[in-house]
Amino acid sequence: MEAAVVLLAVAVAVLAVQLARSEAQLRAIARFLVTRESASNARVALSMRTRGFVQLAQAVNRQIDRHQGERVAAEEAKRELRRGLTYLSHDIRTPLSVILGYAGELQDDPALPPPEQEQAAVICRQGVRLRDLVSDLNLVSRLEYDMQPLECQWLRPAKLVRRAVTDFMNAMPENPCGIELEEVDESIRLQGDERLLLRALTNLLQNSVLHNPQGCAIRVSVRRDGADACLLSVRDDGVGADPQKLASVLNAPYAPKRAHGLGLFLVRRITETHGGQFTARTAPGEGFSGEMRLPCEPLRESAQGG
Repeated sequence: MEAAVVLLAVAVAVLAVQLARSEAQLRAIARFLVTRESASNARVALSMRTRGFVQLAQAVNRQIDRHQGERVAAEEAKRELRRGLTYLSHDIRTPLSVILGYAGELQDDPALPPPEQEQAAVICRQGVRLRDLVSDLNLVSRLEYDMQPLECQWLRPAKLVRRAVTDFMNAMPENPCGIELEEVDESIRLQGDERLLLRALTNLLQNSVLHNPQGCAIRVSVRRDGADACLLSVRDDGVGADPQKLASVLNAPYAPKRAHGLGLFLVRRITETHGGQFTARTAPGEGFSGEMRLPCEPLRESAQGG
């Protein structure tokens, strides 16, 4: 009887040891899965090579191999897309530059009758529009597939909106809209890609001008929204639009029946790439407003940075 008790005690002890080792092995596998980087080639290693754990490790490693293959395929697809966009842009821009050059010469040729000069001017305008559309399509694709690295630096949105308004007015001196800086908080700083943020602001200004050929008042503002965010806003009192059409413009950039360009969608993607949110509102007869809500730092907390 005593011998049986001893054997039972030994069996319980061995089982306890096995359970402890099994628990440690499971914890090690769980820790590996949690801490493993997605791009890593690491595999599950076993300290206990029992049949169950070997099968578990093999199943986990097969999933790692599958995901690794998918990641490599996705990276290769991105590279192919990048090359394709580069070739497409070059193949369109080169002949387009020739067309714009000759059309510009015809437009400025005093020997041509005015009707033919106007026709050449139409070719120039449509050529510029096509060139801008190719550029927008290229940028949208790069933002959508995370192929556009941000060149971030500390910026003051107040200076940014002034530059955007000044550049826009110089580029379109005869536009029928008046642009006013309504409210500008000089104390705000943010980290962002200056070129992309200027592009977003320019697109908002251009949207108001293009949809209001009869003219409208455009107001631009920069203000704080809480302690760690700011609002860059462009709004007009123009004709407005159908809210459902606005939603399709913001959410479906490649829709086959899309009637507008990619300007507002680009604003949304640029804002989101900076960790922010873009909100647009409109209604027939009630104008349009677009707000970029971006992370920022109060000046008093970041003055040491410049």
